[in-house]
Amino acid sequence: MTDKIDPATLSGTELLLREKYAKDTLATSPSEPPVDAVDEEASEEDVNAFKAALELLAARDRAAKMIEMAKQAHKNKGKQ
Repeated sequence: MTDKIDPATLSGTELLLREKYAKDTLATSPSEPPVDAVDEEASEEDVNAFKAALELLAARDRAAKMIEMAKQAHKNKGKQ
């Protein structure tokens, strides 16, 4: 369905998002977080943006499942 992406090419945030919500898009097993990651507090704006990104990924996953269910229902409609 989706082309596989090498985890080594992703930013830390995108890798974490994909590991949690879209594992099927990663080409290999998830890699370790970057060693040079900075340990800082995120701003409220960054946290809100991160939450919005998580919600978008979850919505995309739900939409893909709904499309798959609709396709299957359409396929099964003629078999009854």
